[in-house]
Amino acid sequence: MGEFHIKRIVLPSGKTVEIVYYQASDGERPVSDLRDIEAGAELHVRRLELCGGCGGERVHPTEWNEVEEMRWQLELRCPDCEWRHTDTYDAHEVERFDDVLNDATDRLIEELDRVTRENMNEAVDRFRSALESDGIMPFDF
Repeated sequence: MGEFHIKRIVLPSGKTVEIVYYQASDGERPVSDLRDIEAGAELHVRRLELCGGCGGERVHPTEWNEVEEMRWQLELRCPDCEWRHTDTYDAHEVERFDDVLNDATDRLIEELDRVTRENMNEAVDRFRSALESDGIMPFDF
């Protein structure tokens, strides 16, 4: 028999969303999968990070409210073309969007760290060069 897993997501508003999902064991298919296949249903996930105006990938939420259990109303904005859109999304769409935003934030932090290290290395090199050439005098302090 498979296992149930719980994923907790803390939203910027401070609310916590718990998502419970079933992980089937080898050879076992969850009942919901069988129903979806029998009904011919397809799971469609909207890519909320894509701009409806310019197609850019930097769309971010400006407002969010839980409108009912497991459904969220998001106001989205594209910083490239100022496109704005408000719609209601299911929790799985918002969770995926949150993962995309977290990945982008991690990349920005990594880039900031890299640029900061480069700038500090340049400053240290200039300071060392000034010390070696006696370019620093007591009145500089």
